[in-house]
Amino acid sequence: GQLEPVAERIEDLEDERADLQADIEDVEERIEDARERKSEAADEVREIEAEIDDLRAEREEAEARIENLEDRLEEIDAERESVDEQMREIEADIEERTAEIEEIEADIEEIEGELEDSRIPELSAEAEEIRAEIADLEARRDDLGARLNELQLEKEYAEEDIEELRERIEAAQNRKAEQEERIAELEEAIEEKEADLEEKRRQIEELEGELADLKEEREELRGELQEAKEERDE
Repeated sequence: GQLEPVAERIEDLEDERADLQADIEDVEERIEDARERKSEAADEVREIEAEIDDLRAEREEAEARIENLEDRLEEIDAERESVDEQMREIEADIEERTAEIEEIEADIEEIEGELEDSRIPELSAEAEEIRAEIADLEARRDDLGARLNELQLEKEYAEEDIEELRERIEAAQNRKAEQEERIAELEEAIEEKEADLEEKRRQIEELEGELADLKEEREELRGELQEAKEERDE
């Protein structure tokens, strides 16, 4: 009769120990999973950092390109001012030459009317020469305008590249911050689980002690029963 409560208590404690052992295994699995996720997040942070470094290098190149373009644009602007002045002179010259051509053409008409053919080739050649000079001046003006437009466009593209790189760097830094926050959360979760594990292990130790005491008590009771039985049989 005395052994029954002890046997029941031993059974209860063994069940409790088995439950705790199952809990420990579950917590250990969750710790391992959290550690793996933390490791993956850390790998991603390293990848993002490398990406940020690449993007920064690209941005530096684009900024150097812009600086170079700005220097060239300054030179071109200075040249353009000079060209603008030249163009004003050219336009005045063109007007003057156009007037000259008109006069020459009028002279040709007049001479043609007077049938003085000897002066016509000379005046026609002069008019042709002035027309060629005007065409050269206009071509030079167009070339300078095209060169300025080309450089301005190149600068705009470089500025667009820098803006895009800035946005990509910001996005990468945001991703890095998210991963770092995730790592911090996982570290906190790991600490909590490890504390939980420690507590469950401590509980198992207590149970082991209690079980050992009960098993000892059971052996003592069995010994007493045996003695009592032997005494009764004598």
